[in-house]
Amino acid sequence: MRTCFAFVLILLFLTSCDDGDIIVTTLDFNDPDLKMCGAERSKVLYFIKNEEVFETISLKFSNPRLSPEDGIMTTDSTQTITFELNANNQVIYRTYDEAVPNNYFCNDIPPGSPRVLEELISVGGTVTITTISQAVNALDHDGDGVPSLEEGMATEQDTDGDGIPDYLDIDDDGDNVPTRTEIAYAGGDPTNPVYPDTDEDGTPDYLDPDDDGDGVPTKFEVTAEFQNPRAPQNQNEAGEYRYLNPLVAERFDGDLDSPLSNTISRRYLSSIVITNLQLQNQGGNNEEISFAIYRFGTFTSGSVNVTLPPDTQE
Repeated sequence: MRTCFAFVLILLFLTSCDDGDIIVTTLDFNDPDLKMCGAERSKVLYFIKNEEVFETISLKFSNPRLSPEDGIMTTDSTQTITFELNANNQVIYRTYDEAVPNNYFCNDIPPGSPRVLEELISVGGTVTITTISQAVNALDHDGDGVPSLEEGMATEQDTDGDGIPDYLDIDDDGDNVPTRTEIAYAGGDPTNPVYPDTDEDGTPDYLDPDDDGDGVPTKFEVTAEFQNPRAPQNQNEAGEYRYLNPLVAERFDGDLDSPLSNTISRRYLSSIVITNLQLQNQGGNNEEISFAIYRFGTFTSGSVNVTLPPDTQE
């Protein structure tokens, strides 16, 4: 009899709690990979989870140090971005009655569906964003066609002494001819580079400041009007460039324009951590949950063109 009575009590308790609402206890998203929407220096970072529970977590914020470009949060990998959560900068957790579409947070006007079942909004916390810069191609950091390991990455080899190591330098020898132009590919295979040596002095052209060995540095085998060694005007009738023809040793003695702009592709990984995060249920009970340290997630930008001036590495 007692066993039957206890079973009835448990059944009544479960029935009274099952009103369709979802009680949040952990907000465990496992440091997710975040998506981003927003314009100018106002962004929304978010993660959508359409599994057993339809739920989202988002961070809406503005900061003058954010990038104004779409798809880029920040390119500042030297300093962290820190701000307090308030009425303008908010973490919002929601559960829904059905699956959440991927563009849910990118609409100017919030969609009418899915319906929000539960909402928790931050009432306190400090956000810290730490960003690192990363090569788009980890095997060829500067995209010049020469693998980074072959460019002395381990020793920071800097052939032209401009302060930019070869593995980040699109013109390794500083002759104003891009490294990619000074190499070839065996059988047209981009994974099998070969390195021409025009003057056969043992130094491949992409590392040789005087490619044809005529005593005139490649970058000076130009004219005042056409200072790009690869300009068509610096070819003879046979299509030979001055800088690759040892029979032409005419030197331009004027001032050269600026060297090649050293622009390479990078991506930026931003880790978002919130300390002393407090979230308040917007339902009738105003329940609060808190986290001493909450790892909100990581956002990875798309490819970003970055110009490295001489005497810098990043």
